[in-house]
Parts: sequence; structure tokens; C-alpha cells
Amino acid sequence: MQREERERLAEKLHQVFDEWSAAQEKWDTERVSLQSKLVDLETELGRRQAEIGEVRESLAALEKQGGAPDGEELALTKRVRQLTARVLSLSRLEYDARARADRLSITHDASERRGGHDDGDSDKSRDAKHYHRN
Repeated sequence: MQREERERLAEKLHQVFDEWSAAQEKWDTERVSLQSKLVDLETELGRRQAEIGEVRESLAALEKQGGAPDGEELALTKRVRQLTARVLSLSRLEYDARARADRLSITHDASERRGGHDDGDSDKSRDAKHYHRN
């Protein structure tokens, strides 16, 4: 009877460990993906901010020269507004990506402290369990 109980507990321990490992791998993959996306967004944000700076400099130069024809000035003003909107959008995406990465990190760290697991990966856990038995 004790032997059966030990085997059952050992099997349960392996199952929990496999599920925890799968969840940790999932979180790590998601974190890397979000960090990569964040780097891309930061790069795009920097590029757009540089474009806005260039357009503003062009507008300032045109004003010093006595102004641009109305159509050209209107087009430049429109472009500045578009770029500003894009930078704001990218800033929001960057913020969202950072917030999500932070939430995932906190959840992952809490899961590690609890020794918990993610039930969403139970198929992977069963596969891992089967693999360990065979």
C-alpha cells in the first residue's frame, strides 16, 4: 500500500513538474517575443521622432525664408500631424508592450514562488509525462 502511494505521489510530482516546466517555457517564450517587439517599437519610435524633428526643422527654415507656398506649407503641416499621431500611437504600443511584459514577469515570478503550473498546457504536460515514462 505504501509503495503504491509513493508511486502515485512520484507520478503526481513528475506531472506537476512537467506542467510547471511547460508553463515556464511558455512564459519565457512570450517574454522574449514581447521584448523583441518592444525593441522594434522603440526603434520605429526613434525613427519617427527623428522624422518629426526633420519636418519641424524644414518648417522653421521655410518660415525664415519668408514662408512656403500655401500648398507646400499645408502638406508639411499635414505630414507633421501624421507623424505626431504615429509617434503617439507607437508610444502607446510601447507602453502596452512594457506593461504586458511586466505583468507576465510578475505572474511568472509568482508562479515560480508557488511552484505552480499552467493548466493551459496540460496536453504538453501529458506528452512530456508520456515521454518520461517511455
